[in-house]
Amino acid sequence: MRVTGWLRMTSMMPARETAWDCVRMVLESSFIVPTEHPEVLQAFTLKSVHDNLEDDLLLGSAYRADVDYVVTYDAQLARRSPVPCVDVAGAWELLLARRAAGSRERPTGTKPGPCS
Repeated sequence: MRVTGWLRMTSMMPARETAWDCVRMVLESSFIVPTEHPEVLQAFTLKSVHDNLEDDLLLGSAYRADVDYVVTYDAQLARRSPVPCVDVAGAWELLLARRAAGSRERPTGTKPGPCS
């Protein structure tokens, strides 16, 4: 960050590469859900239950993609979601349970989804 003065390009390059590496790591461990017209229409069906456009777009996309879980700390979102929600600790527990089972299969009681 250039708060005072200028940085040399040799100083900026490592920070820039680190930022790209962080994004790459997120992409490797995440499922990016496209949001198009059908997902927006799904979000509109959630308006009467959860009147937050950004959250409703996220839920509409997750629902249409048939994901297993949405990871969030937002308790209000989780209560009103048509998709099961877990916090980060819950997601970690699910991943550990899957690893302990020795397979990449979903934990018992979950529905199939593109994250599987």
